[in-house]
Amino acid sequence: MEMGDTDDKEELIAEVINAPVSKALNISGSDFVGTMSDAAVEYFSTSAIYWATEGNFSFYNSAKWSYKKPDSKPENAFKCAAQRGKCECAMGSTIYYGAKNDEDRLDETQAYFKGEADFSGSTNCKNSIFGDPIPGTSKYCFCDELANEIHPVAEFCAENGETCDCESGNNVAYGQKLDGDDNTTNIDLTYRHWEQAADASGSQACEASTFGASSGLENYACFCEGAPAYDNFCSNLDVEQYVGCFEDDEYDRDFEELLSSSIYKPQECLDLVWKAGYQYAGIQAGSQCWGSSRIVGKHGQKDDCTYKCSNGQECGGQYSNTVYKFAFTMDELCSGEKLLEMTRMVAYNTDIIPFAQASLANPSGDGVTFVMEDKAGTSWEMEAVRQSDGSIRGFKVGEECPYYESEGWTYANLIKNSYGEYAILESWESAVDDFTFVWEFAEFGSQAP
Repeated sequence: MEMGDTDDKEELIAEVINAPVSKALNISGSDFVGTMSDAAVEYFSTSAIYWATEGNFSFYNSAKWSYKKPDSKPENAFKCAAQRGKCECAMGSTIYYGAKNDEDRLDETQAYFKGEADFSGSTNCKNSIFGDPIPGTSKYCFCDELANEIHPVAEFCAENGETCDCESGNNVAYGQKLDGDDNTTNIDLTYRHWEQAADASGSQACEASTFGASSGLENYACFCEGAPAYDNFCSNLDVEQYVGCFEDDEYDRDFEELLSSSIYKPQECLDLVWKAGYQYAGIQAGSQCWGSSRIVGKHGQKDDCTYKCSNGQECGGQYSNTVYKFAFTMDELCSGEKLLEMTRMVAYNTDIIPFAQASLANPSGDGVTFVMEDKAGTSWEMEAVRQSDGSIRGFKVGEECPYYESEGWTYANLIKNSYGEYAILESWESAVDDFTFVWEFAEFGSQAP
């Protein structure tokens, strides 16, 4: 199927997934596809069709279909594992599965599938995960970490054979050097690299043997990876980026909504746009604040954003927008309220659902650490796993969860349907054959104190 045949791909995917989706989620294949962006349809139009078959559709992959995947290029992907091996690839990155060429890169002349790296950072490289794009041919996994926008900054700390100073709590990466235009040395994520936690002493040898890497690698060095780029997903502090000055048209507006005509300074507009849930902020004519979720700039760039807000900062021009973009947008789970669980369950054996009528809350207010409480009053923490666009993909379940060992519950997906309803989905080892999900879609609602 040619690139761009989105309607045809939507119809095909909807037809293939209709039976398993209807059985598992009680919605039609068309409704499910309706939650997918055009980019997601394009992204999953090959391997997703394999996953959508009756025998392979599962809670794990279904929760990943509706979001827009960042752009990924096969030429940026490094070989991370042979077939039946384990690919070490950062969560949120893209993994390609196919044959290799003479340069140990993905052979793009042959069919290949692609998918998202597992949240654990270690993904099984085999047909049962990706499907088989070229039967009878040896296949490999190739990781593109450049598609993972929220990737920790890695700073050069030592040449190969030297000692890397990196504080405990950070990670040390061993990888190919890339010289930047500003005379800096960066890690080249398009080549294989190894990572491990920094030594408690804050100092460790930068050698291949330290990381379990192959010896004799040329141009390799060590890099100290700091904390994740963001530690709070419920605040717009330092998450905006200046994009530039762009033209607007009075009769064909670039932005979706005018939020205010009397802002005093750019930060006031950024706060309004953040709270409204938009990703782009536009400041025009010295006092107007616009918000948009769609990509802006359709009328092109300009250099006449000469108007000033009352505080003296640049605030657009006459039909020109000073544009900012947020790295991510605030989600509904940042409300700080305790949310009731979904009450409509999909199960033929309710005895294996000891925590029905549970609640979910984010008492820390950071969008990272959530607390789940079952109907018996037992609670446990869950760490939000976010996609590269900042939205929650699911939760890592902590060891204090009473079902961590007994049921093997270490991860739970969060999925949202076309009606704006959420579900936390999990498959249990002790479930009967006809039981796939703990909870079906139902709307979260505020719980009375």
